[in-house]
Amino acid sequence: MSNLTPTIQGYYSLHTFVNVRDLWRQMAATIIQRSGFANGRDVRSIDNESLLTTQESSQTADADTLAALTQQLPQFCLLQSARFQALLTGQIVNVDGIEQVAIEITFSPVAIDLFIAPLIPYLPSRVRSIADPNFTNDSELQGEFTSLLLAAISSTHDRPVGERERHLQQQVAQANLLNYIITQIHQTLDLPVILQATVEQVQTFLHADRLIIYQFEFATDGDRSSSKSFDSYKGNGKVAYESIGIDNIKSVLDITEPQDCFDNRELWDKYREGMTRAIDRVEIAYAHDRCMLELMNRSQIQSKLVVPIVINHELWGLLIAHQCRSPRQWQIRETEFLQQVAKHLALAIDRSELYATTIDRSHDLELRVNERTRELRDAVIVAQTANQSKTEFLALLSHELRTPLTSILGLSATLLRLPL
Repeated sequence: MSNLTPTIQGYYSLHTFVNVRDLWRQMAATIIQRSGFANGRDVRSIDNESLLTTQESSQTADADTLAALTQQLPQFCLLQSARFQALLTGQIVNVDGIEQVAIEITFSPVAIDLFIAPLIPYLPSRVRSIADPNFTNDSELQGEFTSLLLAAISSTHDRPVGERERHLQQQVAQANLLNYIITQIHQTLDLPVILQATVEQVQTFLHADRLIIYQFEFATDGDRSSSKSFDSYKGNGKVAYESIGIDNIKSVLDITEPQDCFDNRELWDKYREGMTRAIDRVEIAYAHDRCMLELMNRSQIQSKLVVPIVINHELWGLLIAHQCRSPRQWQIRETEFLQQVAKHLALAIDRSELYATTIDRSHDLELRVNERTRELRDAVIVAQTANQSKTEFLALLSHELRTPLTSILGLSATLLRLPL
């Protein structure tokens, strides 16, 4: 399972699983209807039953091998198209003495590829692995799928249904938000737009009073690709992006942290290795750190959730949620979700910096080519000037030589005509 794409999962009754499985068929019909006949043929839908009964499978696969493989598989439904893909699996389990179905839904092309890889020889030829690991679902179809999924769960007779609905809604909302972030990353190279939009969306989703991206500053000597290590860290940074959810707290945008507040190599290394910090009460957590406690008070922070943004094993910055009105006990799922967001942001930042580095190097190469072209042009002009001077010199020399020779020849002819 891709660690960058969330999985929607939970324990539900068989009745719920049947409702959700019917949703796959409904989505397939919807996509075919909207795509038209020609494009509709590219929509691929398969499950356990069709795997066993497909005519193409019976002609090309060993029936006993396929039957044995099918018995090892969970119940599943796979939907693939050019605009949308999703995989549903269900495994019957016993939870506290009650038979349930462990439902798992994923949109990850990597996870789907891993699931269908052993099935490829038995699937219709048009069902194949997904070549692009960065494939993202069409936002319109994803939104429609979400609505249908919630409706399918709402129609269940499970109890207690309210808690399960809320849990599913949170998972689906997380999947939609991460899908939105991924889409933004692949649609634009404008990093400030991506980061600001993400901060605003995540702040709203977490109901945090404030959400920021804190970016460290490094001594780079103008080289974007230089190391972002603790040794090159300049001792400070700034709040580069911010989203505020309430009116009565002040902005901390562009505020620079005092130099000695983060002068800790051990803490730096822990963040670089992926450590997160969920602080419910800052006055307790920073009771012995006067610098940080004063910073928290100035920024009106009572609780905070900190997740590192790590790019190529180097610490780039921090993604931080603030609670200012009152202390907040952060949930594990909130920390995990913020980690998912930070990983996607790291990909976007790395992609943007790589592009910027390529542009810089291309510009430098262009400057060097232009400089060399000027040098060659100047050399050509010098050579042309020297050649012209040589031509003029030879012409003058020829003239100077011809003049006395003409006189000598004329005199010689005169002497030859005289009688001896």
